[in-house]
Amino acid sequence: PVVNTNYIVTVTDGNGCTASASVNVDVSPLPLVNAGADKTICRGGEALLVAINANSYSWSEGPTTQNIKVTPTITTVYTVIGTGPNGCTASDDITVFVNALPSISINAGQNQTICDAGSSVTLTAAGGSTYEWDNGSPTSSIVVTPTITTTYKVTGTDASSCSNTASVIVVLSSRPSVNAGNDRTICAGETVVIEADGTSNATYSWNEGAGNSSIISVVPAVTT
Repeated sequence: PVVNTNYIVTVTDGNGCTASASVNVDVSPLPLVNAGADKTICRGGEALLVAINANSYSWSEGPTTQNIKVTPTITTVYTVIGTGPNGCTASDDITVFVNALPSISINAGQNQTICDAGSSVTLTAAGGSTYEWDNGSPTSSIVVTPTITTTYKVTGTDASSCSNTASVIVVLSSRPSVNAGNDRTICAGETVVIEADGTSNATYSWNEGAGNSSIISVVPAVTT
């Protein structure tokens, strides 16, 4: 029955005599358990779930408290069973949607190198809708002029309000040393060998187009 109901039974024996009995079935209402509206969090975030309209609660995650905190890594449905003052139970579900974090990068993830203190380099962040650099700049690109090797960080936020960070190192490198030797004097038509000496593991490029070689042979027709 859905409402309180009185049930009557009548018994008739072989002699045609009858007798009756009745029983009342009282229907107690179920508690109107409510786990609240569905929630959305960013991956790694936390959601507070609060159930109402019952005397005691039992969540599918195990806790028997009215409130629970959850940190799902994927979209998850949570169920709470509530017990009313009359001992009747009812349940409700709540879904916690989990949004992925944006993939933030700076200059495609490549560290940068400059050769002189005072030189500038442009750092450009990608992967978010808005950005905030550790120097407070709210733009996607910043120009930096470090005087020492420096790490720069940016926080990017996407359209779902989820945030992630990225960092890049701007390396201040000293310029290579190079020495092409003393000036030479030759007679017209003679060949002279010029050898450059510089930083080890370096490459060389001459204005005469000799390629990657530290030594060139030239026959200049005029002082060069």
